[in-house]
Amino acid sequence: MELRNKVALITGGSQGIGEEIARTFAAEGATCAVVASSNIRKANKVAKELKRKSKGYVCNVAKPAEVNKLVDAVIKDFKKIDILVNAAGVFYPTAAGETKSADMNRMVDINLKGNWNVTNAVVPHMKGRKQGNIINLASVAGVRALPSYAMYCATKAGIVMMTKALATELSRDGIHVNSISPGNT
Repeated sequence: MELRNKVALITGGSQGIGEEIARTFAAEGATCAVVASSNIRKANKVAKELKRKSKGYVCNVAKPAEVNKLVDAVIKDFKKIDILVNAAGVFYPTAAGETKSADMNRMVDINLKGNWNVTNAVVPHMKGRKQGNIINLASVAGVRALPSYAMYCATKAGIVMMTKALATELSRDGIHVNSISPGNT
């Protein structure tokens, strides 16, 4: 019960790695705000299985106004956010000379800007409390090239460097920032 009485906001928490993080955190005592990109049923299903007063939410992390509403709702519902896990992301090929601008923009908007948008919205709350933990999901692709996945690699490399910069910036405010770089999952 290492996370007893902690509130974790987990983007991408309705499936994949984010869902498993939510399950692990709940098993350790955390209450989880499980965020899906568009399907509240998926988020609510996971939250209900977690128990511990966890709750589902929907948010497009690429849209700052939606992110701000999400963070406000989680703080209203749980009074605090102790842990932010930025696990929302997309993965698809972006071969050079074949990728449409819309596909490239979607990848950057969700994987990189989305991570920033949620962090940017949560940090003032954590600074006010002089504590917090932010965990960013990067990827082994952030340090190792994958043919036909240049944009994915670039967004995850951006997460690695963003994490380092934020860790340096926010440590004096009692906020710990780390990233995890899994391989194929």
